[in-house]
Amino acid sequence: MAKPQISKPLDSEDVNVLKIEVSPNEDLHITLESSLNYGYCRRCGQKLTKFHGDDAWVKVQHLPILGRAVFLHYRAKRYECPDCDGKPTTSPQLAWHEPNCPPSTAYDEYLLRCLINSSVQDVSTKERLGDEAVEGVLERCLARQVDWTRYRRLGVACVKVGCILTFTPRSSNSGSSFLA
Repeated sequence: MAKPQISKPLDSEDVNVLKIEVSPNEDLHITLESSLNYGYCRRCGQKLTKFHGDDAWVKVQHLPILGRAVFLHYRAKRYECPDCDGKPTTSPQLAWHEPNCPPSTAYDEYLLRCLINSSVQDVSTKERLGDEAVEGVLERCLARQVDWTRYRRLGVACVKVGCILTFTPRSSNSGSSFLA
């Protein structure tokens, strides 16, 4: 087997690349394993080192490379808690992937940037995704409501073209303005 040419595709020190394959349609498939040898109990929070087994394979879409779609394949390690009732098992939370979410967090952020000055349909066409996949990014990444308690002052200044909404975040002395 040839040595993999990509060693760290995720800006993460806690994964190792096992193999890289190119599919017939030129997509890249990168198989990873975690180099972490511990997790934290989801009940009591203690550090776990007793390995229990591997989860099922997970396929995650990641940032494209040279115009090719990239898919990461991994199996999360499960660790057993010796102290909690029933000895529950837990998989570590990965910084680069949310559980039960098809894309990596980096790919979600990339798609959000693609949506600037573009429609959902534009991005889904360019990235060869369904509209539902791009809409899913919006649902996961954008707040549904404004937390008004984060702002000290809210003001409105009307001009001939429209209104300018100004607000000052509680953590800052400078305000922000938006044309509405």
